[in-house]
Amino acid sequence: MITKHQPWNIAFTVVDQLPQDTSVAIIELSKDVNRDKVHTLHDGSEKIIISLGKPDDLMTARKGRLIARRIISTARKAGIKRIALDISTDDALRLGLEEILIEFLMANYEHIAHKTPPKEGLDFVEEVFLYSKEKNTDNLAQAIARAEQIATSVNMARDISNAPANHMTPEIFCNEAVRLAEDLPVKVTVLGVHEMEELGMGCVVAVGKGSAHKPRFLVMEYTAGGNDKPIVLIGKGVVFD
Repeated sequence: MITKHQPWNIAFTVVDQLPQDTSVAIIELSKDVNRDKVHTLHDGSEKIIISLGKPDDLMTARKGRLIARRIISTARKAGIKRIALDISTDDALRLGLEEILIEFLMANYEHIAHKTPPKEGLDFVEEVFLYSKEKNTDNLAQAIARAEQIATSVNMARDISNAPANHMTPEIFCNEAVRLAEDLPVKVTVLGVHEMEELGMGCVVAVGKGSAHKPRFLVMEYTAGGNDKPIVLIGKGVVFD
C-alpha cells in the first residue's frame, strides 16, 4: 500500500531568524565557489555551500531546479538531517520558493520498500527551516502546501511505478487508485474482464491473457470543470513485465 507518510517527506518550518542549533546546517548559495561542499565551523555546526556557477551565468528554471536538488543530495551525502535556508536573498528569490520545495521533496525521494535499512540508519533530510523577513507568511504557507501536494503526488506515483510486478498487480493498482481518490471529487470506475468484453475491448482482454492476473480498466473522472469541454488523458499500465 502506498502511503503519504513516507521517510522522504520533509517538515517545512517558516522562522523569523536562522536557527542557532548546531544540528541545523545553514545553506549558503555562492558564486565564489566552483563546487558544492560542507564546511564544519568552530562550534561543530555545519554549513552547506552550494555553487551557483560563474558570476555572469544566467539563472534558468532548469538550473534553479538542479541547484535545489543539489542542496538535498549534498546534505544526504553528509548525513545532515536538518537544514536552514534564507529564502529572502536575491539568489533564493530567483530560484522561486515553490520550485525549491518541490525539488527538495523530489530529490529526497528514494524507493526503499524492499531494501534492508542500513545499520547507520536512513539518510533522508527530515526538516527544513525557511528563514523569511516577510511578516505576512500566508503566501509562504500557500507555497509550502502546493509544493507538498505536487511533490507528494509525484513521489507516490514513483512508488507505484517502482513497485515490483508481484506487489503491483492490476487489482492492487486499481485498489490504490480507489483508495487515493476517497477524499477527492473524483469518480472512479473499475472494469473487470466481463465488463470489458461487453464493451468490445478485445485487445485489452487479449493482452491481459499474458498474465496470471486478470486485467482491469480504470476510469477516473473529475468533473469540477462544469460545462467546460472535457480533457481526456489515456494511459497504459502494463504491470506484469
